[in-house]
Amino acid sequence: MCVDPITALSVGSGALGAAGSLMSGGANAQAAGLAAQVAQVNAKMALDQGEGRAAQVDQRVAQAQGRTRAAFGAGNIAIGSGSSIVDQTISATQGNTDRQLALATGLNQSAGQHFQAGQDLMKQSQDQMAGIFGAGTALLGSLTAGFRGGGFGGLGGGAGGGGGFSTDLFNGFAHGFGLGGSYT
Repeated sequence: MCVDPITALSVGSGALGAAGSLMSGGANAQAAGLAAQVAQVNAKMALDQGEGRAAQVDQRVAQAQGRTRAAFGAGNIAIGSGSSIVDQTISATQGNTDRQLALATGLNQSAGQHFQAGQDLMKQSQDQMAGIFGAGTALLGSLTAGFRGGGFGGLGGGAGGGGGFSTDLFNGFAHGFGLGGSYT
């Protein structure tokens, strides 16, 4: 079986194209995997930042309530009753609202980053598959061109001789089943 130079170049080109598709798919998949890792780290950071903001709110509320107690105590006003209690209750309620908003913001940002990580992992899988299918397509395309062009000697038909790949295949089956004859 001899192969003409044009067919050899076509198959070689297909092999290089296949290798390029595999490498490109692998590189893209690796980049998507790294992006997913970054998104997961960002999700953890968003939670930590929300908790940090909530702790700052708690500290500010405690300081405000301390100042209120000190002011009322300095004026000889009872701290456990009347306007002192109202002021401390309002301060605590507002502080609790701010604290919950800080935590909710952190959770919301974290959820967005987790979603992004999931998207990146899905892209990683798609990029891997795209590389594999691209490689297969490149190889099949170059082999098909070789068979059509007759560059594979008796298997290809055309200029290389023989009746073409499908005719040769049919003749082989016909001979194997004792049908004889040639369908070229």
